[in-house]
Amino acid sequence: IEIRDTEAPVIMCPYNKEVFTQSAACDASVYIAPIVAFDSCNNGIHINLIYAGGIVKEFKGGFITLPLGESKIDIEAYDNCYNYSYCSFFVEVIDKAAPVVQCDKETVVSLDRFGQAWVPANVFDDGTYDNCHLKKMDARRMDNGGPCNQQSKEFADTIGFCCADVGKLITVMFRATDESGNSNTCMVQVEVQDKTIPHVYCPHDV
Repeated sequence: IEIRDTEAPVIMCPYNKEVFTQSAACDASVYIAPIVAFDSCNNGIHINLIYAGGIVKEFKGGFITLPLGESKIDIEAYDNCYNYSYCSFFVEVIDKAAPVVQCDKETVVSLDRFGQAWVPANVFDDGTYDNCHLKKMDARRMDNGGPCNQQSKEFADTIGFCCADVGKLITVMFRATDESGNSNTCMVQVEVQDKTIPHVYCPHDV
């Protein structure tokens, strides 16, 4: 009589889950609990964990590093008779960390010969960074455009200034947004100057 074990282990597959990125990196250190599996013959169960970062043989639980987005985790279980079973689950790494915004406390803007100045929003930046990827920088005047009537309450890529701003400190809100839609803001005081020398047109001799 030959007795064979032909039944593979039964894996209690983990549930899908969501985790958040680390504050200083665009990935997550994810703890995976020891995988529970049963075998009809109690013939010793071996667990391997396979993911994008490689394979962990004889997995007993521990941390793995996963990138931003959804990652598939495969579990492989086999007994001493080499009966294999498999299962998979997903871990989604989400970025909820807002950019660290750094902007100039004060800056000077000079008008052109037409009495206007259009300043790109990134001019107000002074070292803004994000744990993943910055998507855009924009800004808006806190007086909604004031006497220049050039800017609404909406953020824009450029900010307008005019002659009516000369000699004033205009407060500008600078905003940085990352690829996941997280944003952060800071305030800049803008001094508007008119450095254009007046041009005199002399009358003709009479």
